[in-house]
Amino acid sequence: MENSSRGIPRKKLYIIVAVVLAIVVLIAVRLAADNSSPTMTSSNAPPPVQKYTLGDTVTVGEYTFTFSDFKVTEGSDSKIVAINGSVSNETRNPITVYTSLIELTDGLNTFTDASNTIISGGLNPGLTQSGTVTFEIPKTSDNLRIVVRDNPFGGGESARIYLEDTQ
Repeated sequence: MENSSRGIPRKKLYIIVAVVLAIVVLIAVRLAADNSSPTMTSSNAPPPVQKYTLGDTVTVGEYTFTFSDFKVTEGSDSKIVAINGSVSNETRNPITVYTSLIELTDGLNTFTDASNTIISGGLNPGLTQSGTVTFEIPKTSDNLRIVVRDNPFGGGESARIYLEDTQ
């Protein structure tokens, strides 16, 4: 029985409730599907991590780095790691090379350079600046890796170049 003075007719009310419930069920099903763990396929698998070693040419952003060799000198409380290398500008525009683009890590600690003759500020297109980056690190540090990055303030691209025989 429909009573227009009391609001919405009962038949229309049942239809509205049914539609609202159907929408709620569809939303719940969609949310449940989105929260399920995805399966790895070749399209969403992370890219393999490239392992670089001395002699490899590594490009991060606008910078191309090559490190050829290194020498470790033992001190009384620390050791000095001197790494010979270069940075190249293979772009069409001048770039600024910052000292914080090159760091050394042992996996636990990150070390900044104590002396750096590779970094010279601006680097014009097609040019390479070579030199030595020197780090003073604790005697206990081993398993050393050079970290190069394209952003001196963090973030961006980075790569690790593994040094051998640094224990």
